[in-house]
Amino acid sequence: MKPKVKNWINQLENGNIKTNTTKILYAICKHTYRGKGYTNVNQLRTELNLPHQTLTAILSMVQDEGMIDMFGEVEINKSKYQKIRYAKPSEREALIYNRRIDKFNQWLKRGVEGEYKDLFINFLKSIQS
Repeated sequence: MKPKVKNWINQLENGNIKTNTTKILYAICKHTYRGKGYTNVNQLRTELNLPHQTLTAILSMVQDEGMIDMFGEVEINKSKYQKIRYAKPSEREALIYNRRIDKFNQWLKRGVEGEYKDLFINFLKSIQS
């Protein structure tokens, strides 16, 4: 486990919430274990009064570290948001691995079908030679 992840967990366990990251993790944890079992970006943005870009950047980072799981969708005012829950320690390694696979597939799709298609084709030709 990376030191920053240990630090986040220590802050959550001690109730010593110092950063936006741990504020977000605390809110997700609170929603996960009370009530519905999940939260979403819209609810977090309202509750924590954080700019959307700040919130989504931190969510991406903590998802990379296996701290949260984003699954399913909920519709609010005709907008769809992914459900977010705090991940159990036993799930984290699998979530990290699956996130890496998803990011790789997104990168590959951008190369094969998107803006780097010509470069990707040239690369494949060069390794086949």
